[in-house]
Amino acid sequence: MVGSETSFRACLAGALGAPVDDLPLPEFDPEIFWRHWLAARNLGLVPIADPAVFEWPGYWIAASADAAGGRDAVLMFGAPSGPLLDPSGIFRNNDSIVEAVAIAPFDLGLALVSPYGAAPGANGVVAGLVVAPVATGALVRVEEARAVVDRGLEGDRYEIGAGTFSGTGRGY
Repeated sequence: MVGSETSFRACLAGALGAPVDDLPLPEFDPEIFWRHWLAARNLGLVPIADPAVFEWPGYWIAASADAAGGRDAVLMFGAPSGPLLDPSGIFRNNDSIVEAVAIAPFDLGLALVSPYGAAPGANGVVAGLVVAPVATGALVRVEEARAVVDRGLEGDRYEIGAGTFSGTGRGY
């Protein structure tokens, strides 16, 4: 994860234009938690290949390292990019950036507010059922699926433990 849990949360809130208290505290592994939380909002974290020279006219989150090997999150902005929010005061210069992510929507065609038709965490509707028999395989839409307790949908890679994320996180 880019930076500490506290500084990453503050930087993410800044990038989303939300009060930091509106963002939840991670309930489990922070990296998995934030990826799930963002995905419910049609957002994802995109790794930046060479963050020391990266320039973006929007927000991105960098991990800056100090001489002692400590690292923490810094909210970056602009082209050329510079620190907009440095919760721990760790940022020295672009040479101290060791990792970074940009926040990007998964689907540009979805609404920015309630992209899936309801507020995240609200009750929703089943829009479709899809399964894939093998990891990274093509998804197949099905009219019905039998749910197997503690395993997943029958005929899906996760039901047989062969999914990309099988055995990690909270399950899919």
